[in-house]
Amino acid sequence: MTSTWQFPRFAKRPGNVKRASLFTAGLAALLGATSTGYRLARRPGALPPAGSAIEEPALWQDSAPLARAADCDLSGDAAIFLESLSSFRAGDPEALFPLLESAARLKQLCGRPDPASIAAFYRTLNPAERARGLQLERELDALHGAASGIEASDASAHRALREGLAEFLTRTKGLADLPVRAHGLSLDARLAVRPFEQGSFVDGTLPELMAVEASALEALELFQQAGQQTPTLEPLWILARCALLQSDWNEAELYYSELDDLAQNVGRESWRERGLLGLIGLARERGSLFVIDGLLEDLATFRAPEMSWALAREVAVQKIQRGQPEDALAWLERHPPTELDGELEGNGRYAYALDEWCSLGSAADVRSGNLQSAQERLDRGTGSMERDLAVFTQAMIHLESKEPSRALAL
Repeated sequence: MTSTWQFPRFAKRPGNVKRASLFTAGLAALLGATSTGYRLARRPGALPPAGSAIEEPALWQDSAPLARAADCDLSGDAAIFLESLSSFRAGDPEALFPLLESAARLKQLCGRPDPASIAAFYRTLNPAERARGLQLERELDALHGAASGIEASDASAHRALREGLAEFLTRTKGLADLPVRAHGLSLDARLAVRPFEQGSFVDGTLPELMAVEASALEALELFQQAGQQTPTLEPLWILARCALLQSDWNEAELYYSELDDLAQNVGRESWRERGLLGLIGLARERGSLFVIDGLLEDLATFRAPEMSWALAREVAVQKIQRGQPEDALAWLERHPPTELDGELEGNGRYAYALDEWCSLGSAADVRSGNLQSAQERLDRGTGSMERDLAVFTQAMIHLESKEPSRALAL
């Protein structure tokens, strides 16, 4: 039976945000732009204390008129807010009023309470605490830059970077600017979880994995203590991955669901994609094909298969699992990986995606009984894929060719 699943109309995929500085990243974060880079947008809690010597803008008041969408100037007010915040943290007290005014406009007119919470948090710090946080933030920016330039297979570079992070985290214990330490913990946990996912996780290394979880949980707690929302996305993602490594499907589902919901609320499509892909993987483990259909439709509301290999790949897998190998092959021919896909930038991701494309096509050929074509497709791969799919596909070819011993040898 031919599948009737179709894609809804796609929203335009936003471009990647160039990673230049924490200030630029914070502005991108505030605007809800899509980027896999580092963001240090602050999202702390309460409003400025009553009785402040600074006159509060009218929009802080509960009696302020209701917001109208037509009055919202998100990009303009966000730019003013970020510039004022940078100046205020650097020691300019005159930046406080435009900081509060722009935050109030963003809250009342644009429905974005984050800037008001950010401003409130930094008002609780004294000038020395703000200066110390800013200094350490710049150090962390350099560490993030180093992390982005390291190849996934470069174990020695990862080890050296984590040693630098360990020293940084030692110096940030007790830091008043809580999010700076939280971002360091989150980066360290992200780097630490990779080796486990690359196959080095065994029973004896469980304490090491628990240490990764502890770092992610501390980062999450510190962000929450500071009233922040958006920066908690990465720790949630890491905690979901740690749960998967321990085969705790229920816990992983809770974290991925929270990641999906929060990313949707704060307008972070790249993080929402990670949450949905995690939920799709869990549903596939459970054999819940109808659940996957719904999740794929959610993903297709903001990703197009022509520009998103992750979406194209998951639809192809769904077709193969539904016993539609010919449809899967036709789909894969129409939607190969593209270098224009921002999620495939750097660290050999595009080559890896091409290998996935070849392996999925090969698997579909096996299901169709075309073993010669299956082997030819598999042989086209670049060899960058070290995980299960290529090996499993090769094993299927051997089994269908009546060569069980060669399949077992893999």
